[in-house]
Amino acid sequence: VPVSADTGLAASTTLAVLIARDTGGVTRSGVADCLGGVALALDLSVPASSYYRPAVAQKNGEGRLALGDFVAPAMPEAITLFADGKPVHEWSLERLVRPLDVLVADLGAFLTLKAGDVLLIGLPGDAPVIRPGQTLRVVADGLPEVEIATSGEYA
Repeated sequence: VPVSADTGLAASTTLAVLIARDTGGVTRSGVADCLGGVALALDLSVPASSYYRPAVAQKNGEGRLALGDFVAPAMPEAITLFADGKPVHEWSLERLVRPLDVLVADLGAFLTLKAGDVLLIGLPGDAPVIRPGQTLRVVADGLPEVEIATSGEYA
């Protein structure tokens, strides 16, 4: 993944949820039937001055979302990001504003996630900034790891 030496990229780890069945009108008790799997995700974006309402068109870019392999739905306690073999960030999913079942049910009250959609369940908000030339690895209990390498300037 190309990274600017000037700004770096914020490296936010999270879970990606694969939707297996349409979620329109789903209740909390029915959410489990809508889930096809989960995977670790690494969302790389240009650092913004504010966590709230960032300019998505300026923050995100092609090829800056790395997804691991999807496995049966499971919620790890924490997600850890390593840079060059050293832990640089860890966060507990207890920090999420809504647990997964509440999030999907709340979304299903006003929109329908379709089978095949992928939902990122939330970002930590205090992601570290990474630089060119680093190898990043995301780990969480019970889930396949994600590993990427960063390179120099992008065009």
